[in-house]
Amino acid sequence: MGGGFSGPALIADSMISLAAILGLWVVLGVLRRAGPLDAQTGRFRLGLITVTVFLGGRLLWWQSGAGLFLALMLVAAALIPIAMVVLTEGLLRRHAPLWLKGFTLIGGLVFAVLALLPAPAVEPYRAIALLAFQFAGFVATGWLVASRNRDSLSPNENWLIDRIALSLALILPFLLTEFHLPWLHFPVRLGGVAILAVCWLAVSMGRSTLDHRATIRAFAVIALAALAFGIAIARIAELDLAGHIRAVALVLSALLLVATVTEAMNLRPDSRRDGLLRRIAASKKGDQAAFLEGLRAEFATEGAIALGAKELAGFDQKALAAAFAADPLRQHRGPKADPDEQLQALFSRYQVSHLMLVAREPLRLIALNLPAMASHPGAETELRAIQRVALLLADQDDDRTAHR
Repeated sequence: MGGGFSGPALIADSMISLAAILGLWVVLGVLRRAGPLDAQTGRFRLGLITVTVFLGGRLLWWQSGAGLFLALMLVAAALIPIAMVVLTEGLLRRHAPLWLKGFTLIGGLVFAVLALLPAPAVEPYRAIALLAFQFAGFVATGWLVASRNRDSLSPNENWLIDRIALSLALILPFLLTEFHLPWLHFPVRLGGVAILAVCWLAVSMGRSTLDHRATIRAFAVIALAALAFGIAIARIAELDLAGHIRAVALVLSALLLVATVTEAMNLRPDSRRDGLLRRIAASKKGDQAAFLEGLRAEFATEGAIALGAKELAGFDQKALAAAFAADPLRQHRGPKADPDEQLQALFSRYQVSHLMLVAREPLRLIALNLPAMASHPGAETELRAIQRVALLLADQDDDRTAHR
C-alpha cells in the first residue's frame, strides 16, 4: 500500500478518498439521528470509524509524507477484518467461530506492530501480507453471512444481512486496486469507490421499501452514467487509457457521494414523521397546549399563528364552523377553487397557506404557511394527523371541564 504517485494519479486517489470520508461522515450522521445507540449500531459505527481513520491517515500521509500517518493508516487497515467479524456477529446474533476471531484479532495485532517498522525494511512484503490478510478476512466474513441459518432470523434481519453481503461483493474486487505492488498495478485506487457504494447502501437501509433489484438497477444507472461522462471528459482532455479510467472513477465517486447525501436527506421526512408519532404517543390527555407547543419548533407548525376568539371576532363564526366541519384542514387554493368568502378573508389577512381546526367551541384555528414547493409529499398527511390529535385533546379538555 505504497506512498502513491505524483501528478494525476495522486490527485485522483486523493479526491476519491476524500469523497469516501465524506460519505462515511454522512452515514455516521444518519446513525446519530436514528436514536439511542444499541449494540448492533455501535458495532456498525466502530467499523465505519475504523475505515474513516484508515482513509484519513492515508490521505494525510499522501499529502505530508509523515511516517506517523503511514503507521496510523496501517494500524487501522489491520483492524478492519476484526471490525467486520464483530459487526457480522451482531447481525447474525451468534458468535463467530473461535478460530476466525483468533485469526483476525491476532493478525490485526501483528500488523499493528509491523506498522511501526520503517517501510524500506519490510516493503513490499508487509503490503503483500496485509492484502492477503484483509482478503481472507472479507472472504471469511462472506462465508459466515452465506452459511447462516435464515430461518433463525427475521425477514428484516435477513434483508439487512443481504445488503451487507452485497456490500462485500462490491468491496472484494476493488480491494485489489488498493495495493500498488510491482506485479499489481492499477491507474487509480478504487477502494474509496466501493466504500461510497457501501455508504449509499447503508443509508438506503432506512428505506426498506427499496428491494435489492431496485438497488442494483439504481447502481447500474449510476455506473453507466459515470462511464459515459467519464469517457467523454477523458476524450475532451485527450487522455490516455489510464486517464480514462481515472476520469470514470472520479465521476463515479462524485455520483455515489451525491446519491448518498440525497438518500440521507430523503430520510429526514421519515425521521420527522417518527418524531410526530413520538409526540402523539407522549401527549397527555386533555393537554392540547403542550402538544402544540412541542410541535411548534419541530414540524410544519413552526411559525404558526393561533387564532382564538379575539382574532376571529370580525368573522362569521357560524360560516367558519360550517366550513371546517366539512374539512378541518383547509388549504388556500384561490377564490375559484374555494368560493367561501370567510375563508378567503382569513387567508388574505394572515397570508398563510393552511388553516386547521383545533377546537370547536369556542372556535380556535391554527394558521400556518406550508408552500407546496417547499413541502415533502407526506406533509399534508402529517398536518391532518396533528389537527386530528389536537382536536381530540381539545374535546377531552372540554369533557373534563364539563364534568367538574
